[in-house]
Amino acid sequence: MNIIRPMIILLLTLALPANAEVFKCKSPSGEMIYQPSPCTPGEIPAGTLKIKEMTPEEGEKASALRKAEEEEEANYEAERAKAEKQRQSELAQQQELELQQRRTKALEDEANTMRSRAWRPPQPIYR
Repeated sequence: MNIIRPMIILLLTLALPANAEVFKCKSPSGEMIYQPSPCTPGEIPAGTLKIKEMTPEEGEKASALRKAEEEEEANYEAERAKAEKQRQSELAQQQELELQQRRTKALEDEANTMRSRAWRPPQPIYR
């Protein structure tokens, strides 16, 4: 188990360096084209760009930067999930409050209806 981690790190650092050439060509219409192969006969060579190999220090710095970005993104996602959960909770509370208000209004209406039925003006007595 102790040897696996250093081997993985070694393999990852060996995979980091890369050399590449990018050829900059100008097409007959005048637009600049960047391509991995040399310019074709119809294109005018405008230069070759060399992509330099990363040093181990630059690789470590890039890895650390990427790790920091991933942590920042994870923190952002956690905060967003927390905010969404709170919003859902507040929405549920709001719906419960509205339901309680409708129940209260229905009970008040029912009580008013019962009062209006129970109360009748006195009837005159005729003899």
